Amino acid sequence: MRPTTKPFLIPFPLSHLSHLRTFSPSRLRTFTLFLILFLTFSFLLLPCSFAQYADGDGSPEFPFQIAEPNQLIYMSQHPEDWDKCFILTADLNMNLYDSPR
Repeated sequence: MRPTTKPFLIPFPLSHLSHLRTFSPSRLRTFTLFLILFLTFSFLLLPCSFAQYADGDGSPEFPFQIAEPNQLIYMSQHPEDWDKCFILTADLNMNLYDSPR
């Protein structure tokens, strides 16, 4: 005896998606291209939107400023910055961070 299978039921009505059927192929290609470009640039700019250090450029005149524990941790994980200048601008409470053993 073959087991009977039930069709997959979508738990919400699809009537509110009816406007998606009206996309012409060229409009759909344009939308897809826009979406791909948007996501690509978003991922490329994402690292730039989060500053590694509070301020500074690493020079002796304008050293990188470390104001939070995560900035100190970032510095410890990036040896390419170790030859730059840093200044600590706040007291850091490192009690919440585990040290590697």
